[in-house]
Amino acid sequence: MLHKSAIILKIYGYMRNHIVSVKILKEYLEKDDVFVSNRSLLRYMDVLVDHVSVLGEDIEVYRGENNKKVWKLVYKKSSENYLSTYEVNTMHLFNNFIPVAVQQPRKESVEKIQGILYKNFSRSKLEVSIEDHLSAYYKTNFHENKYSKNDDRSIELIINAVIAKKQITIKKRQYDLTNIPKKYTLINTPLDPLKIVYHRGGLYVCLYSEGYDKLFVLGLEELVAFKILATTYKTNHIQKKVADHFNTHFGVTHNINKEIYTIEIDFSNLAGVFINRHFWHPSQKMAEQPNGNFRMYLTCGINRELISWILKWGANANVLKPVLLKKLVLQEVALISSKDSNQSLEYYSPE
Repeated sequence: MLHKSAIILKIYGYMRNHIVSVKILKEYLEKDDVFVSNRSLLRYMDVLVDHVSVLGEDIEVYRGENNKKVWKLVYKKSSENYLSTYEVNTMHLFNNFIPVAVQQPRKESVEKIQGILYKNFSRSKLEVSIEDHLSAYYKTNFHENKYSKNDDRSIELIINAVIAKKQITIKKRQYDLTNIPKKYTLINTPLDPLKIVYHRGGLYVCLYSEGYDKLFVLGLEELVAFKILATTYKTNHIQKKVADHFNTHFGVTHNINKEIYTIEIDFSNLAGVFINRHFWHPSQKMAEQPNGNFRMYLTCGINRELISWILKWGANANVLKPVLLKKLVLQEVALISSKDSNQSLEYYSPE
C-alpha cells in the first residue's frame, strides 16, 4: 500500500491535467491497484487545497452534480481567455474520440498536450458537470487498428521522412492490404514517402516510385523493415499525382487496371438514405428514384475495396454499370456460396 504522502503526490500529478471528484479519483487510483476510502480522499484533498498555493497554484472547490464536491487546480498564470461551452465540449470530444492508432501508443504525448491545454485554460468553467462529461462518451473502437510499440516507432520514422523529404527502401514486407500486383517489386527500391493516410481506422503510407512512375499505398503493418535513405526527393511534379490517385481510387486499394469508369449502383431506400449521409468518394452523387430507391454515381477505377463495399450492402445494392463491375461482384457472390473454400478470385488485369 502506498504511503499517504505518495498517494497525495499521485493525486496532485493527476490534477495537473484533470478536474476531479471523489468518484473520478477512486477510478483513477484503482487502475493502479491503489484503494482509498472516500473519507481518506476527502482528507487528502483538504491537504492539497491548503498547500498548493506555495507552488503558485490554487485548488478551487465546487459543488457539482448532486451536490458532490469537485476540485479544480487553477494556474495563477493561466490565460485570462475563457473557453465557451462549445469549446469545452470540443475538447472532451477530442479526448474521447481520438483514433486508437494515435491514442494507445502515444498516451503520454496525448496527456502532455492535454496538460498544456488545461494549464492555459484552467480558469474556464471546465468543472461544470465533469462526471457527466466523463460518462457521456463511449467508443466502440470498431474497425480501429491496434498498433504495437514497433509500429509506433515506424510511423514516427516515416513522419520524419515525409517532412524531410527523405527516400526510403523497404527491406521486408508482410501481408498485402491494398492488392498491389506482384509485378511491382517494391523491395529494395527507392521510394518517396509522400503522405500519411488515415483510412477506416488504420494508418497507411502513400509512396511514389520514380522507376514505375506510380503511386502505391501500403498499410503501416506491411512495413516490417525499412531504411531511411540520405537521398531526398522533390514533390513539385508529384503533388498532382497524389490528388489524381485518391480521386480515381475507391479507398486505398490498387485499381485492377488503368480505366476510369462511370459507375451506377441502385440502393434500396433503407440503405440509400444511410449511404447518402456519408462520404465515400470525392465523385459521389446520389439521386432519389421515383420508386424510392437511391442511385449512386461514381467516377473512379474498380478495385477490391469497391467490390467488398458493394457486397457489404447485400441485396440492398444492384450494380447497373459498368458490366465488368457487375460481373466481378457476381463472381464474388458465387465464390462465397461455393463449397470449395480454397478458391480465390483474382481481380488483377493487365495494366
